[in-house]
Amino acid sequence: MIPNTSIITYNIYQGGRDKVGEIHDFLTNQQPDILAIQEACNWDQEKQQYTLASKLNIPEHNIVYAHANPGRSSANRIYDLILFSRFPIISQSILNDPNKIWHAAIISTIDVPNLEKVQIINCHLSSKSVEWRLKELDFIFNLESYHDDIPTILMGDLNSLSPNDPYQSSITQELKDQNITKFDNPPTFNVLKKLFQMGFENHCLFEPTVLSSAEDKDHLDLRLDYILTKHINHKQIH
Repeated sequence: MIPNTSIITYNIYQGGRDKVGEIHDFLTNQQPDILAIQEACNWDQEKQQYTLASKLNIPEHNIVYAHANPGRSSANRIYDLILFSRFPIISQSILNDPNKIWHAAIISTIDVPNLEKVQIINCHLSSKSVEWRLKELDFIFNLESYHDDIPTILMGDLNSLSPNDPYQSSITQELKDQNITKFDNPPTFNVLKKLFQMGFENHCLFEPTVLSSAEDKDHLDLRLDYILTKHINHKQIH
């Protein structure tokens, strides 16, 4: 297990754009032990991952950078993923087969001193459809690099609704009014249900990660980002 370990997943929204400095400051103040970033558009061109790692006192060899598939986001942005770990990374797999993964995913195994290996999955699932996201999960969980029997943390932008979250009864109509179809209509919860059936548990309480005050007009107060755990005692992480 991972005692007293700080874990953050952060979709920085289109690379953070003009707020990269603020993002660095926030994460530097938090000093996470494990950090998963999604939508790191062009971060590798400016070496932002190394700048941030230096501020977090994380060595460069404990960074995994995944180049995502191009042409699959608004304005043709490329939603790269990054994993930072204060613990040694002993294995890594970068998944970006365009026929199996919409953007990208990272599977890493970290070595927690005096404890045990922990598997980390950082993913940004497709925004296209529930069908696509289920296809991505099937691909990930059938890989030889995925190990079902060790402690696992799956986190990132799952682009999915949870059956356990307190949605209003008007959610179906609100989604229809905004022409949001990626959850099916009426919305289904099949992605999270699949993960729960596999033994994953939802670590965090409900808090919207997509707000009605966001720039995109089709955003509602929804939670799309998660930290899910398997074979891990929730009291041991925060």
